[in-house]
Amino acid sequence: MTNVSRFLSRLTKTAWPTPWSGLFAALFVLSSLALVALPVIPQVLGSGKHQDYQLWFVVGQRMLRGGPLQEIDNGVFDFLYTPFAGLLLAIPAYFGKTAMVVMLSCLNLLAWWVAIALSNRLSGDDRPVAPWVAAAPVIVTLPFVYDQFHIGQPNLLLLALALCGFCLLRRDRGWLAGLPFAAAGAIKVFPMLILPWLLWRGYWRTTLSMVALLIVFLVVVPGAIRGFDRNWSELGGWVSGMLPSGGDREFGQRADLWGWKNQSLYAVEHRLLRPIDAEIDPDEAEPPTFVNLLDLDPRTVDAVVLATALAIGTGFVLLMPARRRRTRQSDAAEWSILALLVVIASPVARSYYYVWMLLPYVVLVRSAAGEPDRRVARWQVFAVALSVVLLAAGINGIRPHWTQAAGVFLWSAVVVIAALASLMRRSAAVAPAATAPTVAPP
Repeated sequence: MTNVSRFLSRLTKTAWPTPWSGLFAALFVLSSLALVALPVIPQVLGSGKHQDYQLWFVVGQRMLRGGPLQEIDNGVFDFLYTPFAGLLLAIPAYFGKTAMVVMLSCLNLLAWWVAIALSNRLSGDDRPVAPWVAAAPVIVTLPFVYDQFHIGQPNLLLLALALCGFCLLRRDRGWLAGLPFAAAGAIKVFPMLILPWLLWRGYWRTTLSMVALLIVFLVVVPGAIRGFDRNWSELGGWVSGMLPSGGDREFGQRADLWGWKNQSLYAVEHRLLRPIDAEIDPDEAEPPTFVNLLDLDPRTVDAVVLATALAIGTGFVLLMPARRRRTRQSDAAEWSILALLVVIASPVARSYYYVWMLLPYVVLVRSAAGEPDRRVARWQVFAVALSVVLLAAGINGIRPHWTQAAGVFLWSAVVVIAALASLMRRSAAVAPAATAPTVAPP
């Protein structure tokens, strides 16, 4: 376990002393093996791994045969991702479903390790911390990591890519930083919401790089492989099908996205402001659940959602420290807020999207551990604890789904955002004093 302990030390920027080193090393190895085994064992020894893995294999095989991007049944897509994502799935699908499940599981494991390492490096705090400080954010977000392996979702990979982009920005590699941001956005659209922040902060090289590479990933690469006319038609159909339609109609190609599983700002505000049955999932026979406080019409709620989003965005902009006042820790808090805003601003944000809370938790926990002002440290610990309690209240096994319908994951993120905003302002450098005017002698 010595080598694993050293690996953990590099991963979390923490010295793991005896006897903690052996314990944490063993738990980390067991967790990694269990996560990979979760989809691989049923695929190898059972009847095959289903969930999204089956769809990924079908789509990959379809792309290999030159078939359509989606199979459409009554206007509903079976595959909700971009042509670029479909082409990526064709690579592991070429080797068969078992090999595909193994490859995707190993990729998720690598993404988890990278996300842990980069979150600690981006925290802005290089001071040594106790093992529990490094372990706590990993443990708290482990249920979301579990979902990535169980379902076969790429959100952990997208988090690792976004963190790579932030690291490159910190190293002043502006042109290169656009690559991981663009790759994440081309696979699954919601990371594209990083783009407005890049524009506001004046990262012009990264903005240009990201836009150019998005065009490459979404237009040039699929067009060169499948034909530009065909790709343009499929891309246009995908965009029109995925955009929110407004009113009472479905959005994102799924009618159940109004239900309790969607923890986005858009869905939660609609459930709270108009009578929507949160148990709308056709695969689950549950009694109706309503949590609305008002009975507004859909268009009015859309206007409220837009106003809320503008207010949150404006508040974020006003709280950002000026360029000359930015520090490593204020940047860490700012990037953490951005990560959470990207998640909640997506029209669709199922619970496993909240694996992106890894970076915010790392930043807050490390800050609390090293904060000399105990009152501030207690507030940060309280915010993390309250956030975790809210997440725990959203466990799928809880029936009826009152808490989930009310948006406990969203409110958990709001609590963390408030704590991070306070940290961002406190850790900003003091503004330089104004230079006194020079008075000429008489």
